[in-house]
Amino acid sequence: MNLIAELQAARKRQGLKQQELAERAGLSRMTVQRIESGAIDPRLSTLVEMARVLGLTLVTVASEGTAATGVSAAAGPAQASFSSAGLLGAADQD
Repeated sequence: MNLIAELQAARKRQGLKQQELAERAGLSRMTVQRIESGAIDPRLSTLVEMARVLGLTLVTVASEGTAATGVSAAAGPAQASFSSAGLLGAADQD
């Protein structure tokens, strides 16, 4: 699952509509729809804000000398690429 798909899954798990996520993240519903459908390549800052609204944080995890970006409830720096890291909710950190 890629980063966008994981953010979309988190939105759905929380019972949020695209419009609700958009309003909370300061985006238009059309922007959220286009991001989730893969029609646009969003800026990192947009993904960070979407994750924040969902109670998640983008983090970078070192993986054999390369950076892999994912989403976690833990804070950390973010990179624009996504590899093997995934979405972790607060309960999944233990």
